[in-house]
Amino acid sequence: MPQALLGFLGALLLTEAIECLLAALFRSKRLVYAVFLVNLLTNPSLNLVLALYATLVGQQGIWVLIAVAEVVIWLVEARLLVALTGCSGRAALARSLLFNAASFGIGLAVFPP
Repeated sequence: MPQALLGFLGALLLTEAIECLLAALFRSKRLVYAVFLVNLLTNPSLNLVLALYATLVGQQGIWVLIAVAEVVIWLVEARLLVALTGCSGRAALARSLLFNAASFGIGLAVFPP
């Protein structure tokens, strides 16, 4: 399996494990399922954008792109959590922030730049 594909898969699996475990703390199967589905959409999309940027532009400005992308993903995921779970927007924003901060921080430790 090509190295890049292994990296994409590793990032997705790590994100799913961290965020679904955190979601399970809320004792809602619906939330865990929603987090799983949302990450299937956003994680590969983010990693594809980052890989394309790094290939075309290099590392210059990558942290700005990461910061902007993470904010967009936080908001998109929160909106999807509202749609999929029926929770309030405030709860979805807080949960999405928690899940994304945890997976981002652990991801940086496991896959350093």
